[in-house]
Amino acid sequence: MMIWMDDALFSGSRYIDCLSVLHNAAIRGHSLTISNDPSARRGSPNFDEWKRSLSEKIKHEVDNILDKLKVIPSNIADRGFSKRLLITNREFSISNVCFVRLDEAVRAVSLPLHILVENQINDAAFLRHVMPPDCREELEKLERRGQIRYIQGGGLTEILKLIKFHIKDDNSRLVFGLPADVWKLLHFIIYDHDGKTSDSPSYDSKKTYLICEDNDMLHRSHRLMRKSQENYIPVDALKEIVNFKKKINNSQKEETQRNIGSYEKSGDKRFFEDVVKLSSNEKLFKSVFGEDAYEEIWKDEWFEKDGSWPEMRKLAESIVSSM
Repeated sequence: MMIWMDDALFSGSRYIDCLSVLHNAAIRGHSLTISNDPSARRGSPNFDEWKRSLSEKIKHEVDNILDKLKVIPSNIADRGFSKRLLITNREFSISNVCFVRLDEAVRAVSLPLHILVENQINDAAFLRHVMPPDCREELEKLERRGQIRYIQGGGLTEILKLIKFHIKDDNSRLVFGLPADVWKLLHFIIYDHDGKTSDSPSYDSKKTYLICEDNDMLHRSHRLMRKSQENYIPVDALKEIVNFKKKINNSQKEETQRNIGSYEKSGDKRFFEDVVKLSSNEKLFKSVFGEDAYEEIWKDEWFEKDGSWPEMRKLAESIVSSM
């Protein structure tokens, strides 16, 4: 997140709040600028005086924090940073920014990026498995550090309702404790396509796209390019799941394997077929990601061969750039 912090806050504001913002922003990997003018680097006399008043030990810690906050990706303009967070208790007339008071900023900069998905467990497992190895490692690192967190959204209809609810400022302040604009900056939406072809997503999927577009969240959202998560299960994995499952009889297994063979021959059209209906036991392929019983079957080469990695790499980059 790109943050501007008003230099005036360092004159008369609570010492601990200013230090907390700097510390938490550095931990979360934000980029922060301190100055007396949000439109340019005009200097920071109050901050300089504040820093001089610190003990040598605290001053050294602040210098370390500032070094971390100065690290700004060179391609930041191309990675979705269309809105900055401005921390100030003064009034400015600036468009396309998100204003917060110092007390709100203390909470906002400490929060992780919330990745809103249908199922907190299965969807997170889906992303871990379908990502290229280097992207998976990066996202797992961020997750273990508490910098990203997967949030249960329910089905696509419920995700749409949650977005509609939280983009109203009063609602966001009530249940999230921060303005709606901050809710948008701290959320990333991942949702299903649910359509029959690539260019015909379902009604709710279209509505979700439009509400993200209208609220400057397109770069903080991703609609799956295939019908659903089940369409990202590689054919080899589908075959292995059938062999692995003990609760279906041999005739069901043979029928399912034949259906998988036809599914495989359908080429890219298979990405919009209903995978769960390949078996008479419709629970066989439903939400298999995150199931402990299947953890040993996933192979990276299957996902690479299936062709999902380019999309997933782009998704991983979008998530990281939204933090």
